[in-house]
Amino acid sequence: MKTKKILALVLVAVMLLALCIGCKKADADTGSSSGSSSSSGSSSSSGSSSSGSSSGSSSGSTTPSGPPAGNTDDSGKFVLKQSDIQETGKKAYEQAKAGKQVDHVIAVNSSSSYDPAPFGGTGGHEAIQPLLYANLCAMPDYASKLEDLQMWLAKSVDYDPATKLLKVELWDYIVDSQGNKITAQDVEYCYLYTRDEAATCQGCSSVSNDLQSIKVVDDYHIEFQLKETIGPGAVEDFLTIVEIVDSDWHKNASADDKTTRPACTGAYVIKDIQVGANITYEAWDYWQKDVSLRPNQALQNVKTIYYNVISEAAMRVIALENGEVDYSPVDATNIYRFFDVEKEEAKDGYTVLYRFGNHNRELMYNNDNGVTSGINSVFNNQKLRQAFSTAIDCYQAAIGFGNTETSFVLVNDTGMPGAQDWLDKWYEESWYEYDVDEALRLLQESGHSKDEGLTVRLLTNGATTNLAGCAVYQAFWADIGVTTDILGYDQALFNTYKFNSAEWDLINDVKPNGFGICPIGWNDIFDPTAYENGGACFTHDDHLVELLKAANMIHDEASVDAFHQYQMTMNYEYPISCSYSYYVAQDGITGIWLTCNAYKNFPVWGSFTYADDYKSVA
Repeated sequence: MKTKKILALVLVAVMLLALCIGCKKADADTGSSSGSSSSSGSSSSSGSSSSGSSSGSSSGSTTPSGPPAGNTDDSGKFVLKQSDIQETGKKAYEQAKAGKQVDHVIAVNSSSSYDPAPFGGTGGHEAIQPLLYANLCAMPDYASKLEDLQMWLAKSVDYDPATKLLKVELWDYIVDSQGNKITAQDVEYCYLYTRDEAATCQGCSSVSNDLQSIKVVDDYHIEFQLKETIGPGAVEDFLTIVEIVDSDWHKNASADDKTTRPACTGAYVIKDIQVGANITYEAWDYWQKDVSLRPNQALQNVKTIYYNVISEAAMRVIALENGEVDYSPVDATNIYRFFDVEKEEAKDGYTVLYRFGNHNRELMYNNDNGVTSGINSVFNNQKLRQAFSTAIDCYQAAIGFGNTETSFVLVNDTGMPGAQDWLDKWYEESWYEYDVDEALRLLQESGHSKDEGLTVRLLTNGATTNLAGCAVYQAFWADIGVTTDILGYDQALFNTYKFNSAEWDLINDVKPNGFGICPIGWNDIFDPTAYENGGACFTHDDHLVELLKAANMIHDEASVDAFHQYQMTMNYEYPISCSYSYYVAQDGITGIWLTCNAYKNFPVWGSFTYADDYKSVA
């Protein structure tokens, strides 16, 4: 293993030199997804059609798929640690009810790309939204069920699963920060706007996918007729994903007003902003005076929040160590400076929250069969896909993407490890274990050979860590005679080309893992109704779609396992790994609370807990 590790790291360095020539407009400061994107790795097997076991001729070993030792119970089952979030949420309420409010906190935004306007279209908007704009309901914990949701603008909700009719009653005293009254007409406007502009709102495809019609009953009652095809977790998502603002204000406000002086329904307003550099939030005289009726997301345990952009990971670490900021996300490479990984506890002077990110790293094959686009991909070939997956040591690939040995877990599915519908037996599966001889055999069965000089195009966001990981793929595929052209683009071009099957043969991307409910992650890749050409990897497979529908509609162990087994056998995409996300604060901050919606996993400083003697570092 050590020899192979060293070899992989050397290959990364060598290949990066070559990549500098081939990359197009690479943006080293931009990740391949928003927010807490994660790295991925998965050992996979071909089911009945290809061998999943590693032979004696394997040229390297693969770390077993499944949970790292530090995150298992006595049975070896992965334990997703939610206690920190739950306990912080409870204590944050105690502080809020007691009227305790610290003066200010200095926090870090890692990206200069954000739009504070309602329904903002940039990837960074999701980090801005939780403080400024309210939803109908909020999630107190990851993958909360309908009965667990916290009411926000909604006073009550009633859902009939038989008729798919969702009834919502609003509080009759909601006003925004500019005094505009919020009624059911505003809710209707925002849901329809989100439906029509879903491409600019991460996660809002659930609205266009699931909403059939809206009926405003009166000023404070509204009914949503949802589609028959609505899946697990979708109602909860539907109630917690759409930002609600005053419709007249939104229609008439200038672009500058929306960005710098928005009318807010959340617990904070923008006091000052330098777009791309910093935002100053301030708690306002919130419309919901009874703190016990607020969700965690609308607490105001700090008066002023200074939110400053520090795009370089190393500089964020230095800012924390030098006492320049109170809070920052920290990458896995540097977390050891604040956290003892072996003991799983923060070092003196710091508070640390860690958990799996809501994305998995995926290697997706272009499965286009030419029916829609006229492009018949070379990877419209199951055996070839399996050959390429078998040729990869996923552990080394995950390391290549910037992980450390303790910062990720290899995965056997696109869903999140430890999700409520994740099956324990998936941990024991060995899909496509790294084996060069087996890969060559599958290559031969696919109609190709090591000597033919096959060349493929691998599309990726051009961030440095992405290029390094793709170089590892490139090196492994060279062992089976394949030349890989790595096409590295900036985020905007990457987002354009990823939907064009003529532009790539394979793609390195991170995709939502459903964050607690596997079919939500599966839908993001394979739901053909959300794409013009079959899915995120241009898959045209009626049986796959039927299994996906069953997993959504029936959602029992058999239907969930059936989809998982078939997708992994067909190998349309290869889940690689899921990484931890780390959040670090000075120890005067005693608890870190994050939003819990499937698509929004961001800090809410008003819901942090603070020591009685807390003082900001500056």
